[in-house]
Amino acid sequence: MRWIAIAIGVVFLALCVSSMIPAALRGHNDFLSFYTGASLLHGEMYSAQANTRFQTEHVGFTRAGLLYIRPPFFAFFLRPLTWLPYRTAYLLFQALSVAALFWFIWRFARDLPALPVLCAFSIPVACNLVQGQDVVMVTAIAAAAILLRRSGRPFLGGLLFSVCAVKFHLFLLVPVALLCRREWRMLWGGFAGGVVLAGISFLVDPHWLAQYGAALSDPRIHASIDAHITVRALVVALTGQEGVPLIVGCLLVAAAAIWAIGRTDNLETSIAIALFADVILGYHIFVYDASILFLVAVLVARHPAREIVTLSLLPPVYLLGLLPGVFHAVLPAVLLAIFGSVLVSENQPGIGLAPRSVSPTPVSG
Repeated sequence: MRWIAIAIGVVFLALCVSSMIPAALRGHNDFLSFYTGASLLHGEMYSAQANTRFQTEHVGFTRAGLLYIRPPFFAFFLRPLTWLPYRTAYLLFQALSVAALFWFIWRFARDLPALPVLCAFSIPVACNLVQGQDVVMVTAIAAAAILLRRSGRPFLGGLLFSVCAVKFHLFLLVPVALLCRREWRMLWGGFAGGVVLAGISFLVDPHWLAQYGAALSDPRIHASIDAHITVRALVVALTGQEGVPLIVGCLLVAAAAIWAIGRTDNLETSIAIALFADVILGYHIFVYDASILFLVAVLVARHPAREIVTLSLLPPVYLLGLLPGVFHAVLPAVLLAIFGSVLVSENQPGIGLAPRSVSPTPVSG
């Protein structure tokens, strides 16, 4: 029955993203920006003109807004792909993404038995694949870091966690969780990894920091607010502006998340809350970024709150994103309500996020 459900899920997802499949098969998606940045590694990776020129001359197509906006170390890691023709590099990248997904399912299906079926019906995972994104790979890296921590190697876990800085906006509150749990060895590992990654970035381009900041402020990469799933999308849909309402909304969500992180005495639960909050708070978060919520579900798999978190993985939540106009606020509002329910459950004896006594997560000094 599980295999039948998985097969139905795959067919369902194929129908959901059918309009995007032809472009995905040709590699006409976000991978183009990764390939471009890696190809322009030394000097022009953040130049919009250089990005467009390279894409037109060397790949044969370009799309508005597909500019490289990742840290230089990510382009450095992807540099070997540029030694291959674009189509071959794209297929290899997608193969790595699928392999990361299968590893994640294989490793954590015992913790969360519904994981294979949930992934088979996951609109965020499907969007990650057809849009040539790397969130599934980043999720697998973060999961591997958690496994290193579980096995008593917190420094290595923190070191690996630092690689997730490739999508740093999905992990902004994770250091807060580590600080609250006094995970000094993981923090030192993350700091050491950050120093190495920063060193690589400065070796690639000594002036990258200012150029990176300018690239992130380019309005072209933030124009698709209707495709976002965050507090920003909710505020803009309801008020038509950002400004003070957005700042107040983000501060309230961040304060609630930090309060909950500080209240729980379980490391993995703290990280789960931090990751969920980052999805809600991010300024540049799309449906495919919600793939990280599978790691959240795994981290709370031994807690009654897992049923609440599982709601954030179900297809109907993301189909709400198809609603037009002001109704687009429904999707981020639902995610925010689910997140709020998780935090409220923290105060409910017997159903909250506090770890069960039979399987506590040890805290290292």
